Amino acid sequence: TEHSGFEIFLNWDPLPILSLQTGYSYSRFVFGSAVITAQGENIEGNRLPGIPEHRLMTSTEWKYGMARLRLESEYAGSVYVNNINSEKNGSWFVMNLNVSLYRVRIAGDITASPFIQVNNLTDARYNGSVIINAFGGRFYEPAPGIHWMGGVSVMFGN
Repeated sequence: TEHSGFEIFLNWDPLPILSLQTGYSYSRFVFGSAVITAQGENIEGNRLPGIPEHRLMTSTEWKYGMARLRLESEYAGSVYVNNINSEKNGSWFVMNLNVSLYRVRIAGDITASPFIQVNNLTDARYNGSVIINAFGGRFYEPAPGIHWMGGVSVMFGN
């Protein structure tokens, strides 16, 4: 296979209470010369399945004391789902919202960081993953609609 591409990541804190981040990757991954499948198909130059050509992630985080509010977005370009590039999964875009408290002192050096996160705020319909070269054309694994999760991280010591 032949792999080329690049990644870039930017982090900017314009204010002590505001943090902006963005990351982008471009990936051009193709099968090299003289690649023949078990079925005898020449796939030389075909895109490797499951890898989007373009991927963009952004986040904006506001901080106020121990409180944090973070808005995230992610875009992934379409991907082929098989080696012969005959089937494609469409591109998708999702947004998530995270609310948390950072390092709430419990006792001594023990702190906790509870959070609640709502994923897929726009309730987008998309396939979150694909099964490469799946038998019977069952490539697609739908992602959940809008959903939430919560948790807590506990730290012992600094």
